[in-house]
Amino acid sequence: MKEFWSNLNERERIILSVGVIFCFFYLLYLLVFSPLNHAIDNKYQILSEKKSDLLWMEKVRKLQLTKSTKDLLTSSKLLTVLTEELNAIYFSNHPYSLKQIGADEIQLNYDEVPYNVFIKWLWTFNKKYSFVIKQLNIERTNTPGVVKLSLIITT
Repeated sequence: MKEFWSNLNERERIILSVGVIFCFFYLLYLLVFSPLNHAIDNKYQILSEKKSDLLWMEKVRKLQLTKSTKDLLTSSKLLTVLTEELNAIYFSNHPYSLKQIGADEIQLNYDEVPYNVFIKWLWTFNKKYSFVIKQLNIERTNTPGVVKLSLIITT
């Protein structure tokens, strides 16, 4: 190696030295700085995503805190509220049977009821009051969009 170096003239030695120094710094950049810079960029992107998630979670939490709480119902109050709701305009022309089958359980039966209307009503009823659906049986009828329904609700 020394013999090769000594056989080079001054201009070739300078060019070779500059090339070796350039290759050293380029290799240092590829092995140290580039992966470090890439990792920092990834962590910054993850941090910004986490910040946006946190802002969204805080917004949802504020919405949850501002919502009114659901009314707690006793079994007798649930029976009264269900009777009032079911006699509303949506279900006035659909006969139903409503009976208390246990201390806290109420059974609702429809021979024919529009499925979409009933599900929308059940959703809004769930938003207003606190109850548990213990059992729900829905059967198809010959009329499209109309179902036979049996529902057991408990407080």
